[in-house]
Amino acid sequence: MLRNKYYYSYNTKSGNNNEKTSKNSFSGKKAFFCLFLLVFFAFVLVAYIGQFVKIAHLNYRISQLEEEFDGIQREIAQLNLKLAREMSVARIEKIAKNELNMVEPVKVEFVLLKNKVNEGEDIFPGPTAREIFFVRVINGFLERMSTVRAEELR
Repeated sequence: MLRNKYYYSYNTKSGNNNEKTSKNSFSGKKAFFCLFLLVFFAFVLVAYIGQFVKIAHLNYRISQLEEEFDGIQREIAQLNLKLAREMSVARIEKIAKNELNMVEPVKVEFVLLKNKVNEGEDIFPGPTAREIFFVRVINGFLERMSTVRAEELR
């Protein structure tokens, strides 16, 4: 009978076993690369979640500021209403009559005052002769620039 001899080698340096172990196990470079990818994706995930947290915080802050703004707008409206009440003519007249003991005049007189000006001096002086000459020169120049003259062809 023929006998088959089987030899098992547990040494990884042998030719047949070396090929099988290199395909099934990770080398140091592959392990480092996988670890790098894992750390990189973890960092990206943390940054992504951090951005969502930051946006949520900013939205909360915006809503707080909007509520504060609305409160200030209401306060401004109340102050404007109070100002209108305080400045009303009826209230001022009531205070003047009751608290300050003022009375309405019986007769109303208007006095018109005139400023005394020298008779030769005008209140609103017109342009001087030099200003008039300058305006005439400018107007003449502008008229010549805007006027187009057609000549006959010979």
